[in-house]
Amino acid sequence: MKKVNYIMMVLLGIMILSCTDQNQTIQENLNIVEKFQKAFQDHDIESLKSVLADDYVGYGPSIGDSIHKDDALLIWDQNLEYLYEKVAMNVEKTVAVSNVEVKDGGQWISSWGTLTIKFQKGGNETTIWANQIFLVKDGKIKKTIIFYNEADALRQAGYSYSFKEPIPSDK
Repeated sequence: MKKVNYIMMVLLGIMILSCTDQNQTIQENLNIVEKFQKAFQDHDIESLKSVLADDYVGYGPSIGDSIHKDDALLIWDQNLEYLYEKVAMNVEKTVAVSNVEVKDGGQWISSWGTLTIKFQKGGNETTIWANQIFLVKDGKIKKTIIFYNEADALRQAGYSYSFKEPIPSDK
């Protein structure tokens, strides 16, 4: 009987330690995402570079948009320097998704809130809903997917659209 109790205590201890390790990993991944978001807002390209995996790929907001690490860093640096006067993400909630298996490992984290943008060359300040999804693996961000309404941002900035009849392309 003592042997069974001892085995049960050992198994319980292992389960508690496993949960603690998982919670620590989740918190570490959440911290990496927060570091990314702060670095982006502060225009800290070196900190951005430090949290992105070498094989990083970013997707969105349009379905055909994708970018790799070096190009992303260059474009973010140029946009933050010459295009935007202000970029601020007011994060409402960030959650780690722990019940989804990722085929090559890692953890998905979703973060949403409002994104405020002001362009340098005039226009109004815009505030739009934004959702960022991160895949974090081995302490680095491997993927990001971002969703927001570009048309709404441009409309708020003062741009307008005029409809033109679509012209089929000769493909």
